[in-house]
Amino acid sequence: MASYVVNFTNISINLSTWKVINLTDTEGGYINPATGHQEIDISGYDASFGNIVRLGIAWADCDTNKNNSIIGVTKYREFDLSTGTRRTGLANSSGGYVYEDIKDVSTAVKMPIEVNGIGTCIDLRSNPRTGIRRIMLVGAIQTDALPGSGPFCTLIITPTKIAS
Repeated sequence: MASYVVNFTNISINLSTWKVINLTDTEGGYINPATGHQEIDISGYDASFGNIVRLGIAWADCDTNKNNSIIGVTKYREFDLSTGTRRTGLANSSGGYVYEDIKDVSTAVKMPIEVNGIGTCIDLRSNPRTGIRRIMLVGAIQTDALPGSGPFCTLIITPTKIAS
């Protein structure tokens, strides 16, 4: 599965300012809709120790016949990410602060984040829905970090599919 690196320099005000994660058929295609995308792996780092970022993830269906215009959001989740003392440098003395605690806001469940039931995504069944594709949008919707000249938050997001 491909990983996507996203940087946030400001709070994501609405979906038009969110980062798009294009799900490819190797990441989102499936035969059985019950076993499509099942988990999302999130890792990353922040500019400061002790920062908390609330990340929103939205899945949206797009109409491929209309240049991938968004039809509507079909699922939405929020996650809190907080940095610990571990830094990104090998000697732990330089770089950003690694997110050590990532959990679902509504359930408090930690990684891996399960996202069962997000619906069709590049449907590879023998009788697929045509003209529809799925994208994932991510946005930093809240933070206690003060946005500066560079990114305050860098994330690596990996959609995963569990083999049945």
